[in-house]
Amino acid sequence: MQVKSLMGVTLTAVVLITASSCSKTNRYANRLEGEVWKVSSITVGGEDLGTEYLPEWHMEDCDHHEELCYGHWEVGTEHADFIWQFDEVGQVFTISNQSDDDHSHDDHDHSGGDHDHSGDDHDHSGDDHDHDVLSNDAVDQCEEFSGTYEVVESKRLRMEFVSSSTFGHPGEEVRMVIEKID
Repeated sequence: MQVKSLMGVTLTAVVLITASSCSKTNRYANRLEGEVWKVSSITVGGEDLGTEYLPEWHMEDCDHHEELCYGHWEVGTEHADFIWQFDEVGQVFTISNQSDDDHSHDDHDHSGGDHDHSGDDHDHSGDDHDHDVLSNDAVDQCEEFSGTYEVVESKRLRMEFVSSSTFGHPGEEVRMVIEKID
């Protein structure tokens, strides 16, 4: 009888821990989905990249249990598409650029802007990035800052992420703060 009771207590504890883990991840994902967030700060190696070209993230509604969650990285009239997700009880946040390297922006109206990138070189592997200047190109930014981040703060209107494994800055600390736009 004691063994059954101990097994029941253990099973209950496992169910409660799993439910708690899922609910925290769900809470963080629900904060982002369907909302617009402004990146209010990006630092690389402790250097603030300024505010001139900081993006907005336009997050699509999604069922993060059943599908990939998409967002749009927007800088002025430029945009890039990315997939995002929370893992490990909401303590890990991943951004993955989904835009083509050739800056293909299908199904989006870019009238009035200069979007000819035919002469651009967008292979950033191995490049030394100028840390005190943030590119005004959304695809370049999204690619540069794609990676896995630790969630260091997650509040209703503000989140902060830190990573040393972004695509554009491997081994360097990248810190990003986002704030919800009402």
